[in-house]
Amino acid sequence: MHFRPRFLRRPEIGLERRFETGWLAFERGEVGNAIEIWRPLARVGHTRAQYGLGLISIGGHADQPPNMAEAAEWMRKAADGGLALAVTTLGRMHELGQHFDRDAVEAASLYTRSAHAGEVYAQIYLGSLYERGEGVAKDSDQAFLWYRKAAEHGGEDVLAVLHDVALGDLGPAH
Repeated sequence: MHFRPRFLRRPEIGLERRFETGWLAFERGEVGNAIEIWRPLARVGHTRAQYGLGLISIGGHADQPPNMAEAAEWMRKAADGGLALAVTTLGRMHELGQHFDRDAVEAASLYTRSAHAGEVYAQIYLGSLYERGEGVAKDSDQAFLWYRKAAEHGGEDVLAVLHDVALGDLGPAH
């Protein structure tokens, strides 16, 4: 009988291990290694690898400038695959006019989709749109509702963002 490692018997485990290896490379600043690991995963529909490639495209790497068209393509694939954080990122790109025309209505739609899926930053951004009346009717009750949901589900970093919101520091430029 031929021995097969466990990760070959359950391919999703192997994919996740490869993704995590790419994430560690990304965190160490080894962007080229992360790309090499994630690109094959992304091509077979691994949404977190697609999201990671989108992040790299947004920030650029080595001698490559940011590529917002590529970022949008990877984020769209990850969002279509159900990754709420990618939906939020697409919303942010629409809100800020990154690759897309500035479109607060589309941003609100994407944030709503992601916020209902429990994505904390979408909840914050949606609350901010309601507070400012951009893309949605101005509604302080809705803003409070979404901020409260974010506070209930987020950690310290979310509380810090909500603190900035309270001070009026979370607008389209953030």
